[in-house]
Amino acid sequence: MTSVGRYDYFLKNKSDVFETFKKWKAIVETEASLKLKCLRSNHGGEYIDGGFKEYCAVNGIRMEKIIPSTPQQNGIAK
Repeated sequence: MTSVGRYDYFLKNKSDVFETFKKWKAIVETEASLKLKCLRSNHGGEYIDGGFKEYCAVNGIRMEKIIPSTPQQNGIAK
């Protein structure tokens, strides 16, 4: 597994998630020289609306939904 830096984004609105995700994806893929394959979320509406699902499908990103408040499902400690 390739390690990349940690990124924290403070957003005013959930509607900002999609644009921020696209910028983050570009940075991470460039740093790691790898393609993002999977996005895990806790059923948040910000990952469904505004073209997010279509963007992920076009870019080959599998969307996985986890049960909220279960950090053990995401493979890392929260």
